[in-house]
Amino acid sequence: MRALVRDRYGPPDTLRIEDVPLPEPGPGEVRVRVRACGLNGSDAEFVTGRPAYARIYGLTVPRFRVLGSDISGEVEALGPGVTDLAVGQTVIGDIFEHWGGLAEVVVVPAKLLLPKPEHLSFAEAAALPQSLQIAVAGTVDRGVSAGQRVLINGAGGSGGVFAIQLAARAGAEVTAADSAAKQGLMQELGASRVLDYAKTDFASLGETWDLILDFFNTRSATRIAACLAPGGRYLTVGGPVGPLLSIVVLGGLRSLFGS
Repeated sequence: MRALVRDRYGPPDTLRIEDVPLPEPGPGEVRVRVRACGLNGSDAEFVTGRPAYARIYGLTVPRFRVLGSDISGEVEALGPGVTDLAVGQTVIGDIFEHWGGLAEVVVVPAKLLLPKPEHLSFAEAAALPQSLQIAVAGTVDRGVSAGQRVLINGAGGSGGVFAIQLAARAGAEVTAADSAAKQGLMQELGASRVLDYAKTDFASLGETWDLILDFFNTRSATRIAACLAPGGRYLTVGGPVGPLLSIVVLGGLRSLFGS
């Protein structure tokens, strides 16, 4: 079978298409014929090995040759003990930490797969797993409700477009920040206000929000704290190591001794 492989960290030209052995499913596993694989910002980070945390799966040499974690496709073979899926069934799944989606077929634990919604194409379904889970974790699971002020930074990206819709559906007042080219999309999805991050720094507006969901943090914990209403919460998905450390260390202390 063909797969997109790499043996070292580096620019995109370190990737190449190569013939690799066809994998066989073991106990509790299935082999999926991949019809579409969704890509996220983390995929690019794992290719280049930057920021530093992108080398969590191999400090000097990548442990996984084939990336790709958001898949949709058809079950091609069942391993021993798999009873809740059938050969020919269409499925979707987030196979993060197992990888292998950027190939013609992939073997994964059956427990990571769900039936593909019939009304979605394979490409649409592959755009859901990781991005939608992050959006749900950052909005629905945090109890976002009517009347709350929610800021989503990086709202025009893969997870942000879902987060806008979920927060708006809950009745929150959503401020969405991203590039100028994405402002129309963000408004269409339910944002009450949109910001062009190249022109407006939300942390300099002197406003506060009940929840900030930041898909790419570049600000210190001190600046973020000034943007939170009393009892407000800040959630970040990723970003440069420096600001992330500030959030983890200083933000953690503020959480312990403040509101």
